[in-house]
Amino acid sequence: MDNSNNILIVVDYSYFEYFTIFGAVAFFQKKYPQEAAYWIKPAEEVDQQNLPNLLNCDNFKKVLKRYVMKRLETIDWLTRANHQAEVDVASRIDIVFAMDDHLKNNFRKTLYPEYKAQRLLTQKSYNIYAIKKYITDVIFKELELEKTYDYHMISVEGAEADDVIACICRNIAKDYMLTILYASDHDFIQLEGIKQYNLFGQKVECKVGDAEVTPKEYLLSKILLGDGADNISKVFSGVGPKKVLKLIKDKDLLKKKLSESQSAAKQFLTNKKLISFDFIPQELEQHIVEVASKKLYENEVINSGIDLKDFMSL
Repeated sequence: MDNSNNILIVVDYSYFEYFTIFGAVAFFQKKYPQEAAYWIKPAEEVDQQNLPNLLNCDNFKKVLKRYVMKRLETIDWLTRANHQAEVDVASRIDIVFAMDDHLKNNFRKTLYPEYKAQRLLTQKSYNIYAIKKYITDVIFKELELEKTYDYHMISVEGAEADDVIACICRNIAKDYMLTILYASDHDFIQLEGIKQYNLFGQKVECKVGDAEVTPKEYLLSKILLGDGADNISKVFSGVGPKKVLKLIKDKDLLKKKLSESQSAAKQFLTNKKLISFDFIPQELEQHIVEVASKKLYENEVINSGIDLKDFMSL
């Protein structure tokens, strides 16, 4: 299929979910304080094996649906605000929600068992997983996103949302006139040739500290600095963005420091395999591309673009 006149929008679904849920919870607490106090208590006071289910509260479900629609509308107006000229001439706009496989058979965990391990220990005030499932299984179906609005929910066994995003951007996006990614994870800076924003409309900048760098240099800085959110350690303890900037600009110095420490060299290789999308297994990448291609090209949808403002009246 010729996509040279089309736009591809890729959304990190995990980011979209959390952004939506926490916004809805905050509004619920402000709008319905008595109900919120009943359903939401400090995490240390809640039985972590039997978390409160906010979906048993009708007012919260109404707020949640409203926030889902607002976030969908945000994708629409941010796209138009930044790329109206391309939207005006596009024949079709494909919108992909890249979703996690819940990391059941993820290759990164095989490589590094401690990967994201700390997230399992985080205490919660309510059952966020039930809310996430409700958004996809109920709200999205009620809105008929896939049937009517060019939305495609893509999840692949063994793949994180990051892998789905990377493989689509590396293999499919090149056929489109324009590709836009909405995410909060700076790991995606290593992907070149796409426009990247968060859901506040801020353009993702390729910087280490205050210094502009190339995508390859940024990737190297991420490898050296690790990622606390994913439980990935730094290569060199006590080294922050300033020192890392010096190392990525002086490769001889970096090689020297790595040669002086076997543990640092080992951590560097581990981080590289965890963070660089070049280490996504080839078989997994091929499978993601096959699944995504089938989703994108299998069915024609009713509308030829995005205009989500109609959602707000539902």
